[in-house]
Parts: sequence; structure tokens; C-alpha cells
Amino acid sequence: RFGAARVMSPQNLQQLGSGLQYGFTRAAPQDCTGGAGVCFKFSGGTAGNAQLDPFRASQFNLSWEDYFARNGLLSVGYFYKAVDNFVTISNVPTQVADGTGATTANVTTPVNGGTGKIYGLELNAQYAFDFGLGFAANYTRANSESTQSSSFAAELPIPGVSKNTINATAYYEHAGFSARAAYEWRSVAVNSSGVGSSFAFQDINGLSKVYTVYQAPYGQLDGQDRL
Repeated sequence: RFGAARVMSPQNLQQLGSGLQYGFTRAAPQDCTGGAGVCFKFSGGTAGNAQLDPFRASQFNLSWEDYFARNGLLSVGYFYKAVDNFVTISNVPTQVADGTGATTANVTTPVNGGTGKIYGLELNAQYAFDFGLGFAANYTRANSESTQSSSFAAELPIPGVSKNTINATAYYEHAGFSARAAYEWRSVAVNSSGVGSSFAFQDINGLSKVYTVYQAPYGQLDGQDRL
């Protein structure tokens, strides 16, 4: 089986139209300008981005499938995606005038992440026994690279793409009784949530460094039964 497609996903309207919000916190009296006893300093904020581009990619898939039994399947597939643009969340250092004169803090905003690629291998296995027991399992190995970089690495992975992903489901259905358990797990990935995938921070020498935020490995087990 072979497949090829040119795909596009429109921008998130909330990310496009979200307004600018700044936060301020009370500053120490000695930091206030003009002898003011009470003042506030900029502590960070959030912003939308009207310049976001749609997600665009060209993708290809080549797979082999073996229906070795009436209720059984084994398959292996190779995939490749050439990503023209993706959106990621970044923490952008921004200087804002305030009661201390001016303060630089991070503003969390969606930005165009640049180009990249995702490629890897996918393995699938399914089987259903005649007495009601069955299972389905999937393993994906995905490598990704992008034009994003930090102060410590280049060609960072695309946010949200884990190198290793496992999904497994086992079920039993017989005489009106049904039970199912599902487990999913993924390895570490560059963060794709609202916290952002990068942030800037000054080192001990006062130089601004760009750091990458990673999501820890995550697993989840779900189960259900019914009569």
C-alpha cells in the first residue's frame, strides 16, 4: 500500500485573535523610580499572533499488510512528512516601561516554527480469538528535525513529536459482558502545550540564553466494563 498527500490545516482562530495581556507585580520600594514608595514592575504576559501561517506538509506512506487469519493482522509502514510550516508556542523576552523604569520579562505567544521533517516506522498487530478475547497493539518510532534551535542545540525536534510511542488495547466480549483496557505511552518530546517550547533567561554572566522546554515521558491506563 502506498499513499501520498498534500495537507493543510488552518490556523487556530484563538491564537490568531487573542489580545495582548500584560501582568505586573509589586516592586521593592528601593527599585521604584522618582522616589515613589509604591510601584509595580512588568512580570510577563500573553499575546496572540495575527501573522501565523497554516500548517502545511507533503506526506508519504508505504506499508505492508498481512491478514494472516480471519481475525488477525500484521503490518509495517514507513512514513515521511516534509513540513513547510508549523506553529509553536514561544516565550519572547519583551521590555515594558513600568514603575521601575523598564523591565524585561517573557511574553508567551504562538509563532511560526519554520520548516522540518518527520519520518519513521510504524508496527501494528491485531488479533481476535473466537472465545471473545482480542487485542490491538501499535508501536511508532518517529524522528523529527526542524529549523528551530536553542543556545545549546540546532535542528531541534518538532514540538509534540516523541521518538517512541506505544498504544495497546485488550478486550473481552462474551454473553453480554464487555471489558476493555487501553494503555498509551510516549517518550520525552519538545513541549507543545501553552507553557511554550522555549524561553530566554540570563545566565550568571548576564547573557541571554534560549532554553528548550521538554515534556516528560507520559503513560496512561484506562479501563471499562459493562453488562
